[in-house]
Amino acid sequence: MEKKRHLIRVLVLLIVFLLVGCKGKKQEDSGPSATISGSDGISMSFMKIVSDKVYSNAQMRVGVEVENEGTCDMGRYADGTYDCVGHIKMLGLDPTIFHIPDWDNGGRVATQVELGRSVFLPGKSNNIPTGGKEIITYPGITVQLNPESAGHKTNLALHACYLYKTRATIPVCIDPLAYGDFLGEKVCDVKPITLKDQGAPVAVVKVDPEVFLGSGNQYQMQFRIYFKNVGPGMLFQADRDGAENENLEACPAIDYDYQNKVKVDRIVLGSVVNPELSIPLICQPGISDQITLYDNQGLIICQTNGDLGQDTYQTTLFVELSYGYTQSIKKQITVVNTPTLQRANLN
Repeated sequence: MEKKRHLIRVLVLLIVFLLVGCKGKKQEDSGPSATISGSDGISMSFMKIVSDKVYSNAQMRVGVEVENEGTCDMGRYADGTYDCVGHIKMLGLDPTIFHIPDWDNGGRVATQVELGRSVFLPGKSNNIPTGGKEIITYPGITVQLNPESAGHKTNLALHACYLYKTRATIPVCIDPLAYGDFLGEKVCDVKPITLKDQGAPVAVVKVDPEVFLGSGNQYQMQFRIYFKNVGPGMLFQADRDGAENENLEACPAIDYDYQNKVKVDRIVLGSVVNPELSIPLICQPGISDQITLYDNQGLIICQTNGDLGQDTYQTTLFVELSYGYTQSIKKQITVVNTPTLQRANLN
């Protein structure tokens, strides 16, 4: 009997210790489970028609399957406007061996195909769990190898260059009474929110809110918004010297000064549908500014600039970022001379 009592006392002490330990560490809110997730924009894969070995004096077939795995519609709408747009460019082929019709005319048009040209590529949504797919094929590529050559190995590379957008909607707590006397339980708490991804290669990964005393003895909110390149490729600024999409057309050849850039399109606290009902924000960097990422990470700091009221409530912080993105796939191919039958010596 005494042993049972001792065992019960030990169990009670253990439970108390565990409860105290859990309360001693501040937990970060992981945020809601996103209905749309993923860290890709456009994905590419070579089709089976792309052979590892190609014979001289024959035609090489190149096909690639493209899928929009993010949330941004890829391609032009019926009125010519677009949300996201881009192209796939074929590089790495020696023009003295691989002959494409437009190359012979001094051009490069045949090596670049616009995304969403033949089939519009809608992004994922709550109603469409998978994005659009498209098969891109390149015109007949004639291969002509020097007859004396034993063979030629090369890497066929496909580069996707496109404009894309990240849109994140994050529930946040507004608490102008954070440092005042308040009896009872509040509807929410001001605490860091950690996120994963939002169906795009750039993701808002964390929002760190804080209440501070501003001018006029009014409490204001500050939001530190952290975002990151979580995709397989590299970022760049699409525009150049005021010319729309000039870097996009030049991609993947992008000057260093335009690499690792993300543009701030919109940051709205409260209603996105009715902006006049939203809470005014002052952000640095500001709207339309380009942000340079270091170690694939960036930061925006916003603070409220208005009356937050006299109540604690939950609302949403909407963040929209736009950027150029490039990624590539490659495949090694070997060109060999066509086998010929040697005429038998009948002498």
